[in-house]
Amino acid sequence: MAHLFDPDVDDREGLRPRLRSRGKTDNFSPSSNISSLDDHEFRTTPRKKKAGRPIAYKGDPDSKALTDSERRKIKRRIANRESARRVRAKRAGTLEELQIEMDHLTERNSSLLRRVAEAEGANAAVKGQIQEFYQKLRMVQVDNSFLQQQTAVCQKQQKAGGC
Repeated sequence: MAHLFDPDVDDREGLRPRLRSRGKTDNFSPSSNISSLDDHEFRTTPRKKKAGRPIAYKGDPDSKALTDSERRKIKRRIANRESARRVRAKRAGTLEELQIEMDHLTERNSSLLRRVAEAEGANAAVKGQIQEFYQKLRMVQVDNSFLQQQTAVCQKQQKAGGC
């Protein structure tokens, strides 16, 4: 079990061969002579590590075969995984609450927009009535001034002797 955290071993994927130099500074190239293979050892190493979740250990963290550091790493991974699960559940709950609140606010917004439209319609109707009343008032004022003129003329004629 000591290979669990060995960076050269990856249990998730198959191993692939890789040529590694034995300390020489010149690198192996495909165009080099086949005899230069003697300078390199053929070694199996893991594929490039994928980003994302770490290797899952499904065994017992209290196993006697594990070292203390491996045991701590496994327990930390388990705790981190559980914490991440709780965070995801909390985020999903929060998202659901926000979605419900958004739906409620959207419905309230549309209701308020309908009320505003009705109020604007009623306001326009009242403005129209006010305009009609002002026109009638002007006509009555014109009639009133005409009648006052006629009354004044009649009063003058009456004093003068005949209306």
